[in-house]
Amino acid sequence: MFDPQADPERSKMILGAQIIVAALVVGCLFFLLTVLLIVPGKPGGWELRADRPLTLIALAVALGTLAARIIVPGVVAAQMLRQLARQKPEGPDWKALFGVYQATLILKAAILEGAIFLLVIAYMVEHSRWTLALAAAFLLLLLMHMPTPGRVDNWIAGKSPAEREQRWMQ
Repeated sequence: MFDPQADPERSKMILGAQIIVAALVVGCLFFLLTVLLIVPGKPGGWELRADRPLTLIALAVALGTLAARIIVPGVVAAQMLRQLARQKPEGPDWKALFGVYQATLILKAAILEGAIFLLVIAYMVEHSRWTLALAAAFLLLLLMHMPTPGRVDNWIAGKSPAEREQRWMQ
């Protein structure tokens, strides 16, 4: 059976991943607050107009990043897991699987961070409430990526060959 608590490095590794996500959240939050406090002007309306091209582009790119956030990390994780299976036919250990988890976590978070920065820049230039609202929603989504021991263990258990074999046998 898969026992993630057996690794004494586990809490340090999870803390490292938490620090990475927290740093991305804080960076986006500080940039958003800076724009809100320093850039003059009030938020515009909710209408989407052709004379606000950056807003339209930012909204389209942001929605595209949601799709990329779902697809790209899954493809990368599958490739990394195949590599691990070739290297360790008996099954990768917790640390190796955590490396895959952390790589996909960073990819997801970085994709969201890029979208947040683009949305905040669009708000800074054109004062569209849409870009501000979507930046706030993406910031919350980024915050929801904060790894917890249970979340990490569940993800790794789902990728563990022994766990998959046991589910298949049931």
